[in-house]
Order: sequence, then structure tokens, then C-alpha cells
Amino acid sequence: MKTIHVTSGISIFILFLFILCLSPESYADEMICPEPASCLDEAIEAYKNGRNREALDKYKYIADGINDQKIAGISSFMAGRIMSELMLEGAEAYLGKAYSTYPLIADYALFIMAEVMERNGDYNEAAYLYRTVFSSYRESVLQKKALLKAADTYLAAGSLKDSLETYEDFLALYPKDRSVPSALYGIGTCYLLEGKFPLANDYFKRVWIEYPSSTVSSSAKKGMDWLIANGKESLQLTISDYFMRGERFFEAGLYTDAITEYNRFLSNWKGRAGREVKEAYFKIALSNFNLRSSDEAEEAFESFLYKFPDHYRSPEALYWLGKTYLREGKEDAFIKSSKGFIRLYKKDKKRPEVLYRLGIIYAENGDVKSAVSAFDRVIREYPGNDFASDSRWAKGWLYYKKQDYKKSLAMFNNILDTAADSSYISRTLYWKAKVMEKINEIGGMEKSLCLLCSKFGGSFYCLFAQYYYNIQCLSSQDITGMEITDNLSDDYLFSESPGNNDERIKLFFYLGLREEAIEEIKWFKLENTVDIEQSITIASMLSEMGEYNLSLRTLYLNLSKEMLNNYQSNNTILSRLMYPAGYSEFVNTYAAENGIDPLLIYALIREESRFNEEAISIAGAIGLMQIMPQTAATIMNDTYGGRDTLFSPELNIALGTRFFAELLKRYKGNFILALAGYNAGPHIVSKWLEDREGLGVDEFIEDIPYKETREYVKRVFKSYMKYSRSLKPIHIVLPPLIQSGLEGADVIDTQE
Repeated sequence: MKTIHVTSGISIFILFLFILCLSPESYADEMICPEPASCLDEAIEAYKNGRNREALDKYKYIADGINDQKIAGISSFMAGRIMSELMLEGAEAYLGKAYSTYPLIADYALFIMAEVMERNGDYNEAAYLYRTVFSSYRESVLQKKALLKAADTYLAAGSLKDSLETYEDFLALYPKDRSVPSALYGIGTCYLLEGKFPLANDYFKRVWIEYPSSTVSSSAKKGMDWLIANGKESLQLTISDYFMRGERFFEAGLYTDAITEYNRFLSNWKGRAGREVKEAYFKIALSNFNLRSSDEAEEAFESFLYKFPDHYRSPEALYWLGKTYLREGKEDAFIKSSKGFIRLYKKDKKRPEVLYRLGIIYAENGDVKSAVSAFDRVIREYPGNDFASDSRWAKGWLYYKKQDYKKSLAMFNNILDTAADSSYISRTLYWKAKVMEKINEIGGMEKSLCLLCSKFGGSFYCLFAQYYYNIQCLSSQDITGMEITDNLSDDYLFSESPGNNDERIKLFFYLGLREEAIEEIKWFKLENTVDIEQSITIASMLSEMGEYNLSLRTLYLNLSKEMLNNYQSNNTILSRLMYPAGYSEFVNTYAAENGIDPLLIYALIREESRFNEEAISIAGAIGLMQIMPQTAATIMNDTYGGRDTLFSPELNIALGTRFFAELLKRYKGNFILALAGYNAGPHIVSKWLEDREGLGVDEFIEDIPYKETREYVKRVFKSYMKYSRSLKPIHIVLPPLIQSGLEGADVIDTQE
């Protein structure tokens, strides 16, 4: 690796003497500024409101006429930054002044100056400044980016040796960075320009094969094609290269692309099936399962097991085949495959799960004896396994459904005596209370519910009980606020530590520099242990900038589940950060248009995507409300603009709200059934309803066969209750029973 030298202080000083000679014109005669801080506030407000020219004039005036070094330094930086954005001449002078007067953001001033020079075609000078940022600011969030930019600008300048060495420095220092494909592509380009065609082809090929989902993959393929078309290199791709591309797509969760590459590999394979062939067949089957292409997955898994019965992937293939049968509703096939799995693979780690699921299906089919036998085997043979706990619960629930309340109560008491997981304890306390209600022991019921809410006040079961029972101990606690300063600018001017990321975060937030603040926050979290107060402050800034997903991730990353639950109860700010009213303009508009409580839409968005507008599920659902492309196409007909349009927050919320409104209409306003339909698909919910008429709503939720859907309904209900407490006090009325005739109008049946 090339030795990286720190840039000489003398050289940088000479450079800035030259830049500062480009004296900016004075604005002292045009404005009056008795209070520098208030003038800075006015400039910031203008910039935040998009009045960039007005803000620029104010910043120039402060930079040229104010003696306060720090205020002048910040104003110089902002003036240079705005001039760079507007592509106006003279930005370098203001950035140079910011560099020399305000060390806290000197690296940013240098970096923007390098961008200006690069844009002006001064590539060598730009590369020099980028290298300076890299060499002189070891704690800067810009360091890594500056090194790669230096390599790119050396390449633009035609300095191939410097470019090549800098790209290699980047790969040596950051071998796992997401920009590695760009560095590899840059090296390939250097070799191409040097006429070293075999080396260029090797690097282009490496990018295309090992990083097929990168932004430069298609460019690398074009480079390879050019070399071949111009007779500089012969085609050197092997069929194993297609297999490798399939593997990389699979790892990235791009299953459709993975299937394409695996099939391309298999179509060119000749001879005896080797390791790669078997792996390709298995991954095609699993990719289809992840894409919810159940028919294709079933056929592929069955084919794999037929062709390779003794392969080490066979137990896994049989396991996934069983799950495919379940998804398709082929219970007899599932039972048969599960019995085969249990018989053949006695030491496989998935055996307790298969036994448990077998018990669930027996219970669904009314075969109590076989169900209890399967649950008991899990409890007996795998006592420390999570599925042993699941089996204890399932056994107690089975007795409850069969109205054998004595056995059910005994099982629930056994769980309470042995369970360590709080989710089992809260769940069991609720259903123990229900048993006590069934046998008319009202005192015992109230005691169990009060214990539930005293220990697990934020749980789904306590929240549900609060809306079902008029018991004094279940009344909602008043939420009292804890004071946190809304204006985070009070201290931002007075930091003396140039490497203090905390101060830079506050400064960029105050200045309205959204992207810079977010990058500093990410860096700060990586480099520091963040306490409760810092987490709330950072999350507040992110939420203020509309970064609701990153705000939530900050809280979940730095605060434990217990801390979040306990701290929320007496902290209004934390509660609102945990349950943000993001994208309120769109939510309120489309909720009103479809006659839905907007709080329910917030709850849906929170649990579907955590307010991540770029979210993509394994099955291919897109955006805030996780809309499937086929659902969007059906709703929009000829106006559907394709998959990528679903990343638009407004369109996604409009479609998701409309789809949910149709589900509410189908289920005559029962939002619990509508939630289940949103997750599992309405035709599945209709099937469940056939066997569950007369159940209480809580019993229906607990008896949802799909664990994913069951937990989803609980999470959205919990969020809905939390929003109702945080944003407006409401009383939500739920129907007491699941009744026949609930289904009304037809609804699009593709959102699965």
C-alpha cells in the first residue's frame, strides 16, 4: 500500500493565502446588524425556507463585516456552500475563510472547496484538497469519502499512477465498504487507459461477478463488452461465473435476479451434477419460497429431494417444503412431510420446530390426542428450547378452546411458574384471567389483570384489557412530560473541540444542513456510547428533519426494550418519538378521503416499515405501507407507473389507505379482521372465519393460525393504542364476537 503522508502545513497555508486574496465584495453598506447572533438567525431562517439568495446576502454581510470569529466563520462557510450550490464564482474565498477561522467545520470547508475545483476542471488541485481532508482529519466522517474522491479526480486529471495507488489505498483501508465496487471499477478504468487490457478485464469481470447489484456493475459489463468488441480481450466468462452472480444476488435478497442467474448457470451445465449444481437447484427453490411463488417452490423442493435425496441440504429442503405445503393449505401433505422429517433427521436442530408445527396442525384439525402428544414430545425431548415454551402455551390454549378450563388453568399456572420470557408471562396472565372469568371467579380475574398491567403496562394484553374491562387498576396512567430543550442551538457556537461530533450535529441541525447532520449522527453512534439523554436528543433532531425511521433506529439501537417501556410511560417526548406522526399531510388527506382514523394509518405504517419509505420486504412489498406491485397495478389499472413509483410516500400512502379501506368495508368496520387481511390476504382470513364464528375478538386474535399475522395484528393494535394516548384520547369500540355475515363487498385479493 502506498504510504499516506500528512499534507504540509506550509503548503496549505500558501494555498489559502492565494484564495483569501480573492477578496469578496463588501456588503457592509447594505445592511445593519446590531446583534450578530440575531442576524445569523435571520440568515438561517431564510435558508431553511428555501430563500437561498436572501440567505446568501445575509451570510456574506456577516462574514465580511462581523468581528466575532466564530459567527463570521459559520457565515463564511454557509456563504461558500450556497455559492457552490448555485454555481456562483467566488465560493473558494468564503470557504477558505471558514477553514481558517472556524476549525469545527474546517474539513467540510475543504471538501466543498475541492468539489468546486473539481467542477471547474481543476482536477489536480481538487485531488490535493481531497487528500488533505483524508490525511489531516482522521476523525472526520468525510475521510473515507475524500479518499475515494481523490482517486476519482486523479483519474479525471489523467494522473493514472496516483489514481491507481489511491484506489488501492482505499481497498486496503476499507475492504468491506459499500464503495469497494466503485474502487475496483476505477482500477479497471486506469488499466484500460494504460492499455493493460487483461488487467482491466480482470477488474471489470470481478465487479460484474462479485458485486452484481452495485451501481457500477452494468458499467463494468460494458467495459468487458468493449474490450471484446474491439479485439482487446477474448471472452473469459465461465458458467461458474453465473453461479457466483446468482449467489451474490441471493445474499442481497434479490431473488428474482438470483433465479435468473442460477437458471443461466444450469442451462449451460454439462456433465455430472457437482456441488454448484445442487446448490443452484436448492437456492432456486428457496428463492421462490421467499418470493411467495408457492407452486414453483413446491415443485423445486420436490425435484431437489427426488434428485438429491442424500445431499446435506435435503433436511433443509424437506423443512421448507413442509412450510410451503402449509402456506398452500395442504395440511395432509404437511403432516406427511413432517413425519418423514422427524423420522429421518433425529438430530437436526429444526426437529423441535417441526414437531411443534405438527402439533398445531393436529390441534387445528381437532385431533387433540395427537396434538398433545406432539407438544409433550417437544417439552420432554427439548426442555430448554424455545419451542418447548411454545408447546406449553399451545397445550394450554388447546385446553382453553376445548373448554377444559381446569387443565387450561393448570397449564397456565405451570407456565407462570417456569417462564422467563416476559411475553409469555403477560400473555399467560391475560388468558389466566379469562379462564377465571369463564369459571365465574371474578376476583381472581381482576387480580390477574391487575398483576398483568402492573408488570407489563405497555404490553398488547394490558392495552387490550384496558379497553375491555372496567377495572380500576387498569385505568391508563397519565403521561407526564420531561423537559428537553427544543432549541438545540444555545451551545453550538462555543465548542472548542474540532473533533467533537456532538457539537457538529447540533450545528448542522441548527443550520438546516439535513444530510450533513444525518451523516454526523451515524458517525457519532458508531464511535460513541450513547446514553438516554443523548439518544433522545439525537432522535428528536432526526424526527424534526423528517427522518422518522432513523430516529426510531437510534432509540432501538441505544436503549433496551425495558428502558424504552419504562421511560416512555413518564416521558411525552420519548413517547412521541417512538410513535411519530410522520408524513402527516398525506396520512390525514387520504385517511379523511377514505373515512379512516389517521391514527390507525400511522400504526400501520409504523409496523409495516418503521417509516422507512425505501423498505422492501423479502416478498417484494414496497415502501411505507408495504404495497405489493400487483396490488398497485390492480388498484391503479392503466395509471400504474411501475414498481419504482411505489417508493413515493404520497402514492404509497394513498394506495395503502385505499386498500385498507376496502378491507374495512369487506369486514363491516372490524379493523382487527381488516388488519389480519392486510397481512395474510383477505381470502385466507375468510377461511379462518368459517371455523371461528362466535369467538371473542381477543380469542380470534390469539387463534390466528399464522404466527406472523397473529403477532402483526397485536403490534398494530398496540401501536394504535399508543397513538391514541399520545396524540388524542379516544375510546375504540371493538365488537365482542366474531360473527357470521361479516364479509361485505369484494376486495382486491393480492396484498400478501
